[in-house]
Amino acid sequence: MHAFAIAIAALVLLPAPRCVRPGVQEAAAPCVRTGLTKELRQKYPKAPTALVLLKHVLAKDELWPDDEGVERKKERKRILEILEDPRLIIEYSAPLVPHQHLEGKKVVAGQTIDENTIRLSALAGKDLYKLAQTLLHELMHVQQLRHQGKPNGGPREWLSLSLWEKPAYDIEQDLPMAPFVMEWKDVECFPAEDPAIAL
Repeated sequence: MHAFAIAIAALVLLPAPRCVRPGVQEAAAPCVRTGLTKELRQKYPKAPTALVLLKHVLAKDELWPDDEGVERKKERKRILEILEDPRLIIEYSAPLVPHQHLEGKKVVAGQTIDENTIRLSALAGKDLYKLAQTLLHELMHVQQLRHQGKPNGGPREWLSLSLWEKPAYDIEQDLPMAPFVMEWKDVECFPAEDPAIAL
């Protein structure tokens, strides 16, 4: 009986594991706590760097357009909070069709599965900036799911799709490029000692 009480107390008092799925690690603790699967890290070794720089850029109002608007600022702040949430997991999935069938067609680089799961394909972007744009697009969808829900299709499905995709494409397009192509050593909370996120 005494051992049982100790076991129960240990379960209650010990911190729960941060990531509930095997093979998932925080992107760049303590700065970005979003979970990345092992496969995603292997396919996109620059993903932690992209997320750290993305967090840095999202926090800097002066880097964004002057006419950004109050709602966009709120969305950026919510995305910053999401990057600190270890429940969000970014995983990798191969494209559903071979590359030769994708020439000249719109491709799916990323997909938001639910409010805690983003999936990137092999088309998410090879350079740091394109990868950051894809991540930001999907993070916007996570923000939408968590704070608004996904719009219903119904008779005006085109309008619902526009309300869902337009904000994600807009913030992706407005993402400033300079921080992703310049010297990054002074970026706040950049865990430079972690060789896994080296450029």
